[in-house]
Amino acid sequence: MGNNLLDDPVFSTELRNGEKKSLALPEVLAMLATGQVEDFSALRAHQQMFWHMFLVQLAAIAMHRNQLTAIPTDPEHWQHLLRSLTIKYLTDDPWRLVVDDWQQPAFMQPAVPDGITLKKVLATPDDLDLLITSKNHDLKQSICSQNTVEDWVFALISLQTGDGYAGGAGGYQGIARMNKGSASRSLFSLSPQNVHERQNLVNPSCWFQRDLSVLTRTRDNSHSLDFAKEDGVALVWLSPWPESTQIQTKQLDQWFIEICRRVRLESHTQRLIALQGTSRDTRLKTKHLNGSLGDPWQPIHIADRKCFTLGEKGELNYRKITELFLSGDWETPLLARPTASDVDNMMLIAMALARGNSRTGGFKSRLVPVSAKTMKKIGGRQKEVYELAQLLIQSIAAFDRALTESLVLAVASGDSKKKRKEQYKYAKLHSDRLDRYADSIFFRHLWLCVNCIDDRDTVVEHSLQFKTLLWKKTQIIFESALSEIPSTSFYRPRAAAKAHSFFMHTIRTTFPDLTDTASQHD
Repeated sequence: MGNNLLDDPVFSTELRNGEKKSLALPEVLAMLATGQVEDFSALRAHQQMFWHMFLVQLAAIAMHRNQLTAIPTDPEHWQHLLRSLTIKYLTDDPWRLVVDDWQQPAFMQPAVPDGITLKKVLATPDDLDLLITSKNHDLKQSICSQNTVEDWVFALISLQTGDGYAGGAGGYQGIARMNKGSASRSLFSLSPQNVHERQNLVNPSCWFQRDLSVLTRTRDNSHSLDFAKEDGVALVWLSPWPESTQIQTKQLDQWFIEICRRVRLESHTQRLIALQGTSRDTRLKTKHLNGSLGDPWQPIHIADRKCFTLGEKGELNYRKITELFLSGDWETPLLARPTASDVDNMMLIAMALARGNSRTGGFKSRLVPVSAKTMKKIGGRQKEVYELAQLLIQSIAAFDRALTESLVLAVASGDSKKKRKEQYKYAKLHSDRLDRYADSIFFRHLWLCVNCIDDRDTVVEHSLQFKTLLWKKTQIIFESALSEIPSTSFYRPRAAAKAHSFFMHTIRTTFPDLTDTASQHD
């Protein structure tokens, strides 16, 4: 069983040449730096963001502490850089998953002080992982019985850098980089459009190189937060954690990799298990900052100075992304801002766990292609672009109202006086279909409008194309739903006729520029 992440080939990867190879942590960093890694085979979808952030932060800290500006490409060089961060530990304890002496730290596991017991036994990595589901159906828990060392590594990282307060009186505390314990950490970033062909995932090498380069070029020693100027706590799991002792912001490096839980791994009958304990207070004394800790991946609300939270029922759809990046209400995170070195074709990456009180609404992920030209236009004219986006959103809402009200009228047997609140549940299924379609074409048409923003006639033309596509899709959904309405056979013909008449009248009234198109389908 591999135990030392600096020496042992723990991480299963798929390389650019098609080879599948297990790598130690320094080899992972070197292969990412040279563009060789195409995929991490054992990485679960919701763990991708935490693994990426961990690798970028770790590499940035190591480079800064060793005064490097160029990303190293040699595994031995990376091994030396990582060991330099834990130089007083001659046997690499902070990089080992299992260290028998609990008075010493292990990887992402702080030392356990005298008087503290870890009572909760976790038999599998997914028991340890942060993902909580209300019905245990989003991602089944306690199924990873045939696990490997890397499964435990990924679970440790997602727990310690992404989990919130577990609720009750248990004292399972959450991370600092989120707004309150029931919130979640999010990721918004840009990456070159080099997408993994088979799985539609962002290429991890391109993404790592871009974020690391931007981060190391923009380290701000005059940060508005009171971080340590030099030699602050960077790997939080190295610091002793006596009960009721918290690390303050002024003690931290601005790129710190945090931990939030008392956890230790043990080898038990040739398998690993985890033991977890409670703590009276959070590890970091940052509650007053509401997650606004200079995280280069998180949007911050400008007025409230709170980091973004995707609620339990939230989605990373066109409305949410428009709000975050165009409304002017949110501060765009550092790594989601375009730079002079970005290539022409980029990808906006958005990831978050939709999270409520001790439960999640699932992992949400979104990739939005965007060109350097478009990003430049947006940067100089954000208010105008936001207004363009709102016009498209208003069109979607209008089609949705026409569809919804027509279908509810059909369910009410064509009699508007018989419309009831519960009937809208039927229409919502079809409304959601339209919204998903609108989401799939929204940004492509918004960028077309942005790129010709000074040519009003062309903007109107692109807007009309967008509405025409929405109209065609709305009609398809309406006709399909109409044939399935829950209505008695006696009233069905009247219900369908009334609904169809109302639907067409609403479209003509709302979209006079689509009159000719609508008439062709009447």
